[in-house]
Amino acid sequence: MVDIMTREASTCDVSQLFKKFNSETIGKLIEAECQGIYPLKDCFIRKAKILRRPKFDAYKLNEMHSESAAEDTGAVVAK
Repeated sequence: MVDIMTREASTCDVSQLFKKFNSETIGKLIEAECQGIYPLKDCFIRKAKILRRPKFDAYKLNEMHSESAAEDTGAVVAK
């Protein structure tokens, strides 16, 4: 299980990793790969700990915040 989480964490950045945690993709991968050893059911990631601090990149930080501002929040409703 640790190998699966390490492999998935090393292939993407922090924001994409937490999206995978929320969408339960990593939990489903763990369930599928561990079926030969022990039948798992409802595998969820409950807690995440950052072991190494990522490199600080001001450009990427600004890009992440600009993406959230560009999201469609819906239309204004008249009273």
